[in-house]
Amino acid sequence: MTGLDNKPATACPALVKTLTKTLAKVTSTITAAFPSLKVRQTARQQGFRVIGSDWPPVRAMSEQAVVSNPAATTSRVVSGPEEATFDGHVVRSTSVISKTTGLVWVKATFVKRQHTMAPSRAFTTAFRRLASVSTILQRPQHRCISAYGYEQAKVLAIQSLGEPKDVLHLHGHSISPPHGDLLTVRFLASPINPADINQIQGVYPTKPTFTTALGTSDPIAVGGNEGVAEIIAAGSGVKGMQKGDWGIMKKQGFGTWRTHAQCKADELMVVKDKSGLKPEQVGTVSVNPMTAYRMLKDFVRLKEGEWFVQNGANSGVGRAAIQLARLWGYKSLNIVRRREQGMAELKKDLKSLGADAVVTDEEVESKGFRDQVKELTNGGREPIRLGLNCVGGSLVNSMAKHLAPSAHMVTYGAMSKQPVSLPTGLLIFKDIHFDGFWVSKWSNENPEQKEACVSEVLDLTRQGKFKDVPMQPVTWDYDTKQDELVQAVQGTLEGFRSGKGIFVFGKT
Repeated sequence: MTGLDNKPATACPALVKTLTKTLAKVTSTITAAFPSLKVRQTARQQGFRVIGSDWPPVRAMSEQAVVSNPAATTSRVVSGPEEATFDGHVVRSTSVISKTTGLVWVKATFVKRQHTMAPSRAFTTAFRRLASVSTILQRPQHRCISAYGYEQAKVLAIQSLGEPKDVLHLHGHSISPPHGDLLTVRFLASPINPADINQIQGVYPTKPTFTTALGTSDPIAVGGNEGVAEIIAAGSGVKGMQKGDWGIMKKQGFGTWRTHAQCKADELMVVKDKSGLKPEQVGTVSVNPMTAYRMLKDFVRLKEGEWFVQNGANSGVGRAAIQLARLWGYKSLNIVRRREQGMAELKKDLKSLGADAVVTDEEVESKGFRDQVKELTNGGREPIRLGLNCVGGSLVNSMAKHLAPSAHMVTYGAMSKQPVSLPTGLLIFKDIHFDGFWVSKWSNENPEQKEACVSEVLDLTRQGKFKDVPMQPVTWDYDTKQDELVQAVQGTLEGFRSGKGIFVFGKT
């Protein structure tokens, strides 16, 4: 048995000898308590694995006592709880293996007897001893590699909807080796998007996917909807994918705030060429850049030299729109919130990406803004035919006033949580169209176009023509504490930030 450092685990000989004797006594007690016990046959019927006495680490123990779930062959608690019935007793067991000695045993708890007879003293004493021994042997500060191909995963999940700081928790579970068309993947980077927070709060159109498939008695849902993962194992039926490939999830709702996962091959979009790319770049390509790309292309056929106006210009979508517009020859009028500090630096940053003009929300709602727009657009001869809105409220009407006849105002977010009111005069006399766009729905309906867009943006990134957003990485290792991860999510709700929060997975 080895740890992540591939060095053999060592143990005190006296401790091994003592534990072996203790377990042997427990074995004898269990056998005496159940005269008719036929563990091999019964355990296999219950879906458990019986470890035979021909395995050297357990040679000193009766094979009848060494019963473990198939997923229970790594260090720490690796499987369970599982319930099984032996000789009329219902036992909830959690299978464990010692990284120190290599001994496999069952940490079990008596649940109930199916009949009215109380459990014998020998029975309950035996399992208390087993539980006691398991406590001694656990060493959770080290992660052990599975002997049977099982991966140990951790997920950041919720049991109910609410504020992230109140409902998020860290949960560990085992992943069995893949078969058929299944893939086992290890996540490399997963961003924290506003939509992820809205899902957790219960105010997003789609709700988190709750399940008990991750070893919990109550359903839980894994947070996150975007990220990149590396294939570490593939079932025999998987074609066109192999170990080492990177991929992103095709659809929303999978839950990407996790170290490892298992999915079907058709749920993953493989990144065919990952050369020259960082996980953070690939992990953030399927939401913000896709939203900007489709809004610039799908509502108005802009010509070179024509303008669009957008609020939230320093957001991930805003920065992507600026860069794509520059590449395609469009001009951009960009609106950001006024701030007491860093305003000049922000304007300079956005102009370095290709922004033609950067103004504050207060300027847009001022009386003199019309003259400013006229000057920018060559006396009004260069029309503004498209508006992009992720803020909402009165700012949208102020933007719409400067749109050309028959232009489109596309809403894809509501950061201010204020409604968009439709001005009657603009609807009737200027024929302004108010549209909505949801990239998740578009992606689900257009998988082939999504793949083409992803490839195009990644090619631009590789060539240095498209820059990823500033990021605030949060390293997630196997021993990273829950509080650190939860705070990273909660922190996205706080004021101005220097970059997008993103989980970057290290030694998991």
